[in-house]
Amino acid sequence: MVPTINHREVCTAMPTDKPTARRTAKGGSPQLKPGDVVSVDYADPGPKPKGRTPFNVRTPKPDERVAIRLHEHPFTYVVRVATGKQSGPTLTELAVLADDGQTVDYEVLRSVPVRRLAFSARQWIARNGGMFAAPGDYRQTRTQPENADPQLTELAWRIEYAVMNGEPVRKTVAADLGVNLRKLDRMIARAKAEGLLDGVVIPRRPQPQQRDALRARHEAELWLDTHGPDAE
Repeated sequence: MVPTINHREVCTAMPTDKPTARRTAKGGSPQLKPGDVVSVDYADPGPKPKGRTPFNVRTPKPDERVAIRLHEHPFTYVVRVATGKQSGPTLTELAVLADDGQTVDYEVLRSVPVRRLAFSARQWIARNGGMFAAPGDYRQTRTQPENADPQLTELAWRIEYAVMNGEPVRKTVAADLGVNLRKLDRMIARAKAEGLLDGVVIPRRPQPQQRDALRARHEAELWLDTHGPDAE
């Protein structure tokens, strides 16, 4: 018989509430899918601070035990991760802690998303316990880190540069990214679903008016970056 384990054995400071889905720029509400990462935190209490100092900020060790919650999973997954040069992140320790009224049986153990847990823990540790984000981050980077594609965040500016240069957009962007047109179309569909292409128009062949408008906008943005919004 498999014993019931209460998730309160984990650090009580760990957030376990399920967040509501964030709204996109268009007002839509992308729904979390079962198994999406909801929260990542320290699994163990930190050491007591030595004295009172504003700079006493806890950062995770490379072999830190990490507690992860997944959407619609009534468990807390406590893991320790290691990273190989070729294998990527892998788990070296795994504990499944059940919520009140739940049990950990063999079916639960067989369905543990090991790869997602490993990628999520490694990403959280690499970013100082989630204290900062990388430039290419988007929603899936947090919810499904093992499936995230950093090239998706490049699509908007690559499309606009192709438009400004009067080049065929899909063909040019596909060549820049080193993918075929079918894969590019799939990437564009994913980027649209994530709200990464809101306001970006993808024409078959850029029209002069669209090209000139984009150039004017980019020149204005460059001027503001250089001189600041208060410059005359």
